[in-house]
Amino acid sequence: MDEPTSLASSVPAALLKKLQSRGGSDRRLTTSLKENKENDDDTSTAPTPEKPTRMPSDRLSPCAREAQRLEEKRRLRRLEQDTARERAALTDETSEFKEMITLFREKNVTDAVAAGAAASAERLRVCVRKRPLLPSELQANEFDVITAFGRRAVLHQTRRRVNLERCLENHSFTFDAVFDEAAGTEAVYAATARPLVRGVLTAGGRMTCFAYGQTGSGKTYTMEGGGGGAESGLYSLVARDCFAAVEAAAAAGTPLRLSMSMFEIYRETVFDILTPQPSTSKVSVLEDAASEVGTLPTSLTVHADCLLHLCTRGRRKRGGYSAFLSDCAC
Repeated sequence: MDEPTSLASSVPAALLKKLQSRGGSDRRLTTSLKENKENDDDTSTAPTPEKPTRMPSDRLSPCAREAQRLEEKRRLRRLEQDTARERAALTDETSEFKEMITLFREKNVTDAVAAGAAASAERLRVCVRKRPLLPSELQANEFDVITAFGRRAVLHQTRRRVNLERCLENHSFTFDAVFDEAAGTEAVYAATARPLVRGVLTAGGRMTCFAYGQTGSGKTYTMEGGGGGAESGLYSLVARDCFAAVEAAAAAGTPLRLSMSMFEIYRETVFDILTPQPSTSKVSVLEDAASEVGTLPTSLTVHADCLLHLCTRGRRKRGGYSAFLSDCAC
């Protein structure tokens, strides 16, 4: 009676009772169950077909090696053709967007430099200077998407409509003055810092002029000038006008004394970067009883080159404090 015991252990009792009531044979049921189990085992243990592997080239016949070489050559040619098509599509898209931007400028821009250089008597002015594309950007097939004219700077955003048609979305921003890439630093100075310098020299008071922007936007070029002295920066132009006023005052019998200070603000701490002693570079800037902010120690300047030399020295000194380095421009 081993087989009924085996059947009862592998088949539920209710199902076994139902089969027996129908006259089924325990032996046939057990045999059928065993055969199904063996079939399942055969299926689970059946080896999976291996992928055909390429025969080593040294074992191939000359004809097979030539066919393999031609196949590889065709694969590389297809890859080059796909890459060329992608580049052509990108070039066509870039050319179309460039043409759209050119048409926009021809329709809207009249004289960007002259309109952008107009000065005003506002106490606070925000001006924008656009720089040209760098050689690396031109080499990467990038194109100019900023149009500057009058007091407006227009950002051209390249878009695609639902039907995949190319189009431009123009975002316009208005400032006190906007200078395009053709405007020189002299024109920027004439519209921004020169009125402030003259006002301070004639009527007294205070002025502030600073450059703000992301890395690579042209702050150093505007403030310090082009490499090799190709174009003067705002520092040089301010020094020129200041010492011209000093000479004029001396000739008129009212001598002026010109001095400068240079500091860096890092983590809410002020450092004097013209002092020769690093131990005394940290200073406190506090208000007095008259709500006037105390000034930093100053260095006397006697001519424009001396002022520019102090600027260079301070910039190098600022980079010398390894514990207090900052990526912010002075």
